[in-house]
Amino acid sequence: LTKVGATLWRSYGNSFFYAISDTFCHLFFCSMFGFVLARKELKARNAIALFIYISTLFNGGLAPTYILYTKILHLQNTIWVYLVPSFISAGTVVTLRVFIQSGIDQALLESAKIDGANEFQIYYKICLPLLKAGLATCGLGAFVGSWNDWFTGAMYVQDKAKQPIMTYLTKIERTLNYLKQNNPQSATPEGMAILKKIP
Repeated sequence: LTKVGATLWRSYGNSFFYAISDTFCHLFFCSMFGFVLARKELKARNAIALFIYISTLFNGGLAPTYILYTKILHLQNTIWVYLVPSFISAGTVVTLRVFIQSGIDQALLESAKIDGANEFQIYYKICLPLLKAGLATCGLGAFVGSWNDWFTGAMYVQDKAKQPIMTYLTKIERTLNYLKQNNPQSATPEGMAILKKIP
């Protein structure tokens, strides 16, 4: 394979790895969080849910996020910059909480607890199998969002071997646009004909 072809296939592999790993981790942590918030035993569940909801309305912005990822968490130029930020999503937590509260009979969970099951067993053996529709819905959104994410690779990852396909394609597109707009031959008819053939 040529260098460009090898980079392209590596980027595809990176995208599949990031999207699948991100989706699995995202669903695991968000479903556990949603399960905890749906439990009546948690006295502060409404206050926590309100805090999560407020976080969907207000965003810290790009500068604090960049400082957090690079200076505090040191995620820059690692694969963890793709995975760690998406462990918890407020929208997914709220969605799965509603799925659990409305789609799973609380008496079923209480009877499992009376039979001696601990909270993790209730979550894993009873809640997750009944939550397949919610997990499929949120999982599809997480997978597509992770696959289409080009900004993370462009902003935080300089190593081309760790960049996903969307970042690679975005760089190709911007390079071609730059060549088309700033090529001195674009003023001549022959140059315009050549530039029109560039994808």
